Amino acid sequence: MNAPTFAEQSAEAEGEELDVDYTMEAVDEEEVLREELEWEADSSAELTSTSVLSRDLLRLSRWSQKDDLLDEEAPDTVSSSLQSLRGTDLLAQYQAELLRQEAVHKKLLQAIREAESETEEVAPLPPSQDARADMQGLDYYL
Repeated sequence: MNAPTFAEQSAEAEGEELDVDYTMEAVDEEEVLREELEWEADSSAELTSTSVLSRDLLRLSRWSQKDDLLDEEAPDTVSSSLQSLRGTDLLAQYQAELLRQEAVHKKLLQAIREAESETEEVAPLPPSQDARADMQGLDYYL
């Protein structure tokens, strides 16, 4: 009923087999390096304000979970991350919550205070904004 789908084997068929070389391709290390450089260039091109904010919030979240991670981070990284979040309502709320749990998060609170003092020393308010803030009365906030 069913016809065989394979050719019948014969003594002559053995001589017609293909010799297949199963060796791995040689890796071109220069090509690998070029691909890595392209990948790094592509990943740095995707930096947007949203991705930077997300990265800094993720760092802040990790630091709040384990206060000792601040010792492992470079001080410049900690300072720049906290300065980018400075002035946001989220950081103010985060700091208020950390103050409630002050015993656990002493290092993170200290890092936030240092970042705030560095920012105040480096960039005080321009005179026009300072004068505008003095002229606004309480009705501005109502």
